[in-house]
This record gives sequence, C-alpha cells and structure tokens, in this order.
Amino acid sequence: MKLSYFESYLEKHGPTIIESIIIFVVGWYAIDIIMSMIKKMMLKSKLENIVVTFVNSLLTIVFKVILAIITVSHLGVDTASFVTVLATAGAAVVLGLKDSLSGLASGIIILITKPFKQGDYIKVGEYEGFVSRIEIMDTYLLTRLEETIVIPNNTMTGNTVINYSMDNKRKLMLSFDVHYDSDIDHVKAVIKKVLDDHPKVNHKEEYFIRITDCKDSSIEVSIKVWTKTKDFWDVHDDLIEQMKLAFDKENIVVPYNQMDIHMKKEQ
Repeated sequence: MKLSYFESYLEKHGPTIIESIIIFVVGWYAIDIIMSMIKKMMLKSKLENIVVTFVNSLLTIVFKVILAIITVSHLGVDTASFVTVLATAGAAVVLGLKDSLSGLASGIIILITKPFKQGDYIKVGEYEGFVSRIEIMDTYLLTRLEETIVIPNNTMTGNTVINYSMDNKRKLMLSFDVHYDSDIDHVKAVIKKVLDDHPKVNHKEEYFIRITDCKDSSIEVSIKVWTKTKDFWDVHDDLIEQMKLAFDKENIVVPYNQMDIHMKKEQ
C-alpha cells in the first residue's frame, strides 16, 4: 500500500519534529526557571523593582527568540537569512529609536547607580525640586509651588545634578538689607537672638553674620547657619519671617530702592 505524502513525510522527519518540540518545550520552561533565579538574585542586590522588571522582561524575550531560532534550525530550516533579516530590522529600530534608547539607558544607569532617590531635593540646570518618582524614561520633580517637572533621563545624565539630600545637614544662606544709619552691632545682635531662639538651627556650629555688600540704598547683612536637611525649607521660611518681625520690633529700618532727584532752577 502506497503511503500518502503526509505519512511519508512523518516517517522521514517525525523523529526530528518530535525532537524539535521537546527542545522547544524544555527550553521554554528552562528559560522561565533561569529567569526566576536571575530575578531573585537581582532583588537580593537591592536593585529598583522597575530595573528588575525591565531587565527580566528583556532577557526573557532575547532567550526565547534564541530558542525559537535553535528549534527552527533543528528542523533543517536555513536560519541564516532569518537571522540577517532580524539583525537588519533590529538595526533599523535602534537607529529610529536612538533618542528613546538613550533615555532608556540613562534611566537604567540612574536606577542602578542611584545618584539620587525618591524624596531627595535636587537641582538640574535651572530646575529644582523634590524627586517624586523615577521611571525608565523620565524623572519627575515636584517644586515647592507644587508644580511637576518631567525631565528626560538622558538630560539628567547629561547635566550636573546637585543633590542637597546627600548629607544629613545643609547650610542655609540668607541676606537682609538694612539702612545705612543702622547700628550694625545692634543688627547683628538681633539676628543672633533670632537664630539662638530657633529650635531647628544647629547651635553647635558657629554662625556667620557679616556685612557682605554696600549697595546704593542699603547695607547687606548675610547669615550662614546649619540645619538638618529635612528641616531646611521650614527653617528658611521661619527665619525670613522672624527676622522681619524682629527688625520691626527693634526699629531696624529695611530700606527700599529709591532715587533722589535734585532740581536746579536756572537764573
């Protein structure tokens, strides 16, 4: 009895097909097991969850594409042309998405190296604020005015980032203008008392209270004190308000810009 084409094909290639199916199934589950182990290792290394998820997904796709190529190759199919097409398509995608991939790489670098973390107060270029969240492509800053600034991660890695939250303490610098007729020793004594009375100012560090400029209509007195980083803005706003109240109480004049015009009458 003459075998059909399908039966003769199975008779000839059946073992290879079965082997290929076994390779694919075993490889598929092996990849899942391996990726599960890799994920646990990454989590133990305290990487951000978003990095772990991204790397895990990327490696899973790569391994399964390789598995598919191996399986097809075992069936006797020439995979050289397929790999060439895949590589060409990959190169085209990379060129087309180079800016996005640059942001992606920058995001991974930020999440791994951790130059700043969620909750830190940072400054990047002209922007500054609290880091509200870090994603693969962008970093979100929340300003003191409750405005959200979205900064691409490739911009973050391409600029100097000032992280004010790296240390537990931070230096606060303020300046106040007083009238030229003011008693400077009295002004310094009033400022020192305000600083001494504030509970969140670090009294163990020496205060800086000096004249730093002589302007057209006023004398600039600057102060530098230390406080805890988490209390910085509370102390900043408190001191501005309390200095104004103390100056008013002690009759210390805070001048405003003015111009004196002298008119000469011609004879």
